[in-house]
Amino acid sequence: MLSPDDRQVAERDQEVGGLPLLLDAEAMAEWLSDRTGQECVVDGQRMRYKPGTSCTLAFRLGKADGETVRCLAKTYATTSAAKADKTMESAPDAVLAFEPTIGLVVTTLAGDRDLPALARLYDGPSRARLLDRTLPGLNPGSDTALETLRHNPERRWVGVLDTADGGRILLRAYRHTESYQHRRAYRVLSGGEPRTPALLGRTRRYDLIAVEWIAGAPLSALPPEATSFEAAGRAVAQLHAGPTHRRLGLRGPDAEAADARAAADEVARLLPHLAPHVLDVATRCASRLEELRHHKAMLHGDFSTDQVVIGVDGRAALIDLDAACVGDPAI
Repeated sequence: MLSPDDRQVAERDQEVGGLPLLLDAEAMAEWLSDRTGQECVVDGQRMRYKPGTSCTLAFRLGKADGETVRCLAKTYATTSAAKADKTMESAPDAVLAFEPTIGLVVTTLAGDRDLPALARLYDGPSRARLLDRTLPGLNPGSDTALETLRHNPERRWVGVLDTADGGRILLRAYRHTESYQHRRAYRVLSGGEPRTPALLGRTRRYDLIAVEWIAGAPLSALPPEATSFEAAGRAVAQLHAGPTHRRLGLRGPDAEAADARAAADEVARLLPHLAPHVLDVATRCASRLEELRHHKAMLHGDFSTDQVVIGVDGRAALIDLDAACVGDPAI
């Protein structure tokens, strides 16, 4: 059942016909159960909504036999319904359900057309060939254990691969337009201080990289002890004090100001009653950011406590380097 807030969002956007379904997990599960012929449970993980254009939902699909499948649902505006047909044509084996009247198509992860590596990673023989290309000499079989950790639909996928010797390797798949920047970040930051995951392999054709799995616990999952936070602080300070790598790109106050405005625009569209206040706050923040004179240092770019892994030796490592750049740490 739609919540009152979600119902208002759906009522304001009549163009995206499948939006009420994607916003209602129970209704989505009932619809899929009817289409697949077996009882389903939908566990939404991540949603991307473009008002008047489309809505994409990454979710876990639970089946009556106990199987859980990572899936992707996308509904298009009536003016873009032909894009659903393209998905049907490009990955027919991945399609689980289709409703042409609302431009809605549901697929497994292999149906994410912007992340071409996924279609191969979730097919046994193709996976072995792709991994052999990415990690020559590893020789993983088609039954190698592969677990999805995060799926940001049409942007990024992260999974962990268990190797025959009991080790683990992190795999990261990207959109083609962003793949080079991310590969470069892992390449230039590995091997120094602070500790970061080493780049182990890559394949440019499918925009997939393999990086070191760093054992330990995320700082966000640990008790709030001072020693762990001090270790994280030292790691970030080492990054800021180290050499800058201009090849990673400069992110200045203007970019941060633009992000503040964009975030406010999203909130204003979803919650119109907050629009005046939110837009005012964003305008004032953006104005202050644009006035700053910044110095240049290496930045993690997406720093939070779940981007720090504390090893058994108490040493902190910084992970998830996709947004690494040069900018001002104070911003």
